[in-house]
Amino acid sequence: MKTSSPGTHASRFGRLVATLLVLGAVVAGRAVPAAAQLIDTDTIEDPFIQLNDGNRPDKDTFTIRGQVNVNPGQDPVATGVADGAIALVYQSGSALGSFVLVDTEIFTASECKSKSGGRSLVCRNGDGSFLRLRGTQSNPGSYRAHVAVKRQEFSPGKPFGLPLSAEIQVGGFDWIGSGVVDYCSVSHNGERTTCRSSKAGPG
Repeated sequence: MKTSSPGTHASRFGRLVATLLVLGAVVAGRAVPAAAQLIDTDTIEDPFIQLNDGNRPDKDTFTIRGQVNVNPGQDPVATGVADGAIALVYQSGSALGSFVLVDTEIFTASECKSKSGGRSLVCRNGDGSFLRLRGTQSNPGSYRAHVAVKRQEFSPGKPFGLPLSAEIQVGGFDWIGSGVVDYCSVSHNGERTTCRSSKAGPG
């Protein structure tokens, strides 16, 4: 599923500092209920967001990666299996601190399965897109998130307003990052836009 909205574009290449939005903030003009706190709102650690906007129809892609920490007593795996999940990416809007939706992908409950004895959630659709939350026995409240969405058509597309922001929803609960994404770059002749933590470097 693809949804887009127009926005004012910033510099195509730059080193920018921004904080991904926390629960209870406003994303693309939409208030996020502060009560829906499935995730610990402190951080998405080591955030990575990438948009690939080429010249072939329906071949655009986006990627989200990072580590999320769940509030005590919450089970995102069971919630995702029961209700599905959604991944969304945003570009910066014309107003300071505002974000505009670029694209979204919905994974239905039937596309989501529990793996690794209930420690991980894997959602996969017929386009080859996937959303994965991988938990560990050593730290049951922490999940490594990886989303890769294919066969999209961004409209409007590149150049995108930087920095980028991302959101993962599991069963209607918002998982929104508050980690710092302060390195953004444009590569591959303008087709690839990437924002990541500065400590990861420009590679």
